[in-house]
Amino acid sequence: MAPLPDRRRYRRLRAVLAGGLVLGVGAALTVAAWTDQEHATGTFQAGVFGIEGNPNGTGWGEHPSDELAASLKFSAGAMHPGSLQYAYLDVRRTASSTMAGTVSLTSSAGSGALAPYLKYRVAVVEEGVACDASTVSGDYLGANGVPVAGAAGVLATDTPVRYCFEVRLDLGTPNDMQGATGSISWGITGESTA
Repeated sequence: MAPLPDRRRYRRLRAVLAGGLVLGVGAALTVAAWTDQEHATGTFQAGVFGIEGNPNGTGWGEHPSDELAASLKFSAGAMHPGSLQYAYLDVRRTASSTMAGTVSLTSSAGSGALAPYLKYRVAVVEEGVACDASTVSGDYLGANGVPVAGAAGVLATDTPVRYCFEVRLDLGTPNDMQGATGSISWGITGESTA
């Protein structure tokens, strides 16, 4: 007697299911293989950049604000209209700096009754070059004048950048300014360049 068609289908279904079970067990064994991992970590540290000034060779120091500003040594007593005074400021990287940089004259501000009559010019000169009329040229700026674009230098080595300042009492300073005082404060900004 021939098996019924439904039984034949049932046997085939059972055979397919059994085969799937065997394949499923094999697949599960593949997932259980040995594994390993490797990891890498990078550690980083920020660099350090700072500048310090040496006004007229009097000693190095950091001067971060007007209250602690480097005092330039002009022999500026008893100025008269048209008189000129000179002083220099060397700027270098601090000993703790780990990268090169640039410096530039970025601001000037006058104060006191005589300030409106004080004019200045500035030049970047080689260390050891005299700071006098032979090294400074160009137009005069007022005490609150925008600094010139050329007043910048590179701090790639321990050689400082020297700023030579020339200050003039304006020829048109009125007679009632006799005995008056005024000052100019300059801001020099350093920026790291990696």
